[in-house]
Amino acid sequence: MVWQDIFTVISNIGFLFPAAEAIERQYWIEAIIYLIVTLSSTFYHLCNSWSGACLGLPPDVLRDQDFFWAQLLIPLIALYAIKPWSEHWYAFKICTISITAVGLFYAQRYWGNSPYVQMAVAAASFGAIFFYWLLYALRQSRKPPKKDGSRRRWLPPYRWEYFSLGLGLSGVAVALFSAEMLNHELYWAIHSCWHLDAAFGQFFLLCIWRTPSEPIRLYDPKHPGRPGKRVPLMDSHPYAIRSSNKLIHLTPPSKM
Repeated sequence: MVWQDIFTVISNIGFLFPAAEAIERQYWIEAIIYLIVTLSSTFYHLCNSWSGACLGLPPDVLRDQDFFWAQLLIPLIALYAIKPWSEHWYAFKICTISITAVGLFYAQRYWGNSPYVQMAVAAASFGAIFFYWLLYALRQSRKPPKKDGSRRRWLPPYRWEYFSLGLGLSGVAVALFSAEMLNHELYWAIHSCWHLDAAFGQFFLLCIWRTPSEPIRLYDPKHPGRPGKRVPLMDSHPYAIRSSNKLIHLTPPSKM
């Protein structure tokens, strides 16, 4: 094993960050898949560096399973970005991930590890998020105007700074995946950067929803000059504002 191979192994540590965040938020499906990605990629690169085969499995099989779990992260985080209105969402989520996994399996069989497969998965995943935004805006448009005169929220209450950062890193990861197919001499460097970009892209995208344990002070419309009481913050709270993990006061809805 040379130092180039070491980078492709230790860069998988990056996926432990989104795994820890998912565990803290009690999103167990996401946490399990992040841990599987960490272990499968580490196992593949260790075997590829040492002898090329492990447990009787040829290198191609190990590489295919590594790419399979990595590509499954894209629709997984897309489903995370969609907040349901139905109580059956969890069952729908499991079914969707299962169907997507079967589709990826057969896509790899017919087209191999083509970058076009990952581009198609990324496009379909973002299309699902965009469709959710349209449904969210449509649902908001059907609600009666608020009595306090506050503006309607046409987009989900994401932490948009995290969404932008996570989406940007994920986009770079998709580009790096294509680049590593074209440059075999720098494969180790590009793939190591892909590990880190993809991992931290997933981490920041996990942070787009506020956690229920995150405290805030609610705005009290009856006493504008008085701080509201401290309460736990739900993910979808309409007037939630958070800055640098500090407890702050909410501005009146009319000024939002």
